[in-house]
Amino acid sequence: MESKDISIKTIQEKILSFLKANPSGVSQEQLFSAIPFQKDLIANSLEFLDEVNRLNIIESPDGLIFKYRSEKEAQKFKDLTKEEIHVYEIIMQSGSNGINVIDIKSKIKINNTSHVNRILAKLSKKKFLIKDVKVLNAKNKKVWMGYDVVPSQEIVGGIWCTDHKFDSNLVSVYCEKCAEYIGTQKQATRKEILFFAKSINLIGNSSEIKEDNIQELLNILVFDGKIEPIFPINIDTHFLGNKYALLIDKGHPDQELIKYRKIKEYKGSNIYEHLPCFVCPSFNNECKKSNIVNPIDCCYNKFLFNDIEE
Repeated sequence: MESKDISIKTIQEKILSFLKANPSGVSQEQLFSAIPFQKDLIANSLEFLDEVNRLNIIESPDGLIFKYRSEKEAQKFKDLTKEEIHVYEIIMQSGSNGINVIDIKSKIKINNTSHVNRILAKLSKKKFLIKDVKVLNAKNKKVWMGYDVVPSQEIVGGIWCTDHKFDSNLVSVYCEKCAEYIGTQKQATRKEILFFAKSINLIGNSSEIKEDNIQELLNILVFDGKIEPIFPINIDTHFLGNKYALLIDKGHPDQELIKYRKIKEYKGSNIYEHLPCFVCPSFNNECKKSNIVNPIDCCYNKFLFNDIEE
């Protein structure tokens, strides 16, 4: 009997070691092939490890997949039922976008909302498991995600949102301050403007402002006619149509090469007012995306943007 107990413990250790070395998970057949013991002993060991929460068992089209769970992780699930652990795993798989109650019900194949809500309430009361997050601009709508997961910008709105709502006043203040800063400089790059925006510290998380956030402010100021971009001479705009498209091509490496200067006298005009489309006789008739005459290949638009003084 003692030797049998030792062999069972050995099997469990080998199973855990094999699962840990394969974090993406393994099938039962792979376990049978990798561990040189009788199949019934391996199956009994898997059942025991599942009972003590050392396994994460996932259903797949090809059968069950077994994943490793550390002893520390297993402690988090103490006093939880298999169903409650299953709900937790579903929530964790949703990542930074989270998952709502309707989708949770669908995945666990239970149509009782009250029952699911009781599970969520129990999980949220246990420390460091899950949390609910309000969805941006969606009244009374929330999603569930892992306690330590950072919500995506699609859910909470990012740096320019306050209390899950877009804060137009905050954006206006930052635009004004950045325009004033650019006015004190002959020219300023996006990176220089980023350092300035962080330094004024108008919001508690100003250190989280990124270059993409500053580009959003700069685009507002450019298309409002308050500042103008100075494009590098050798910039490649072959695939952009015109240089101004570069401003909204998120993540384009050449954005960092652009400098900005303040327009001395703001007269309320912007580049859209100078587009020839509004006086073109073909605008409402022949000019269409699929026609020979179209706004993308229009020579007048290209001449306009190419002739803007730098």
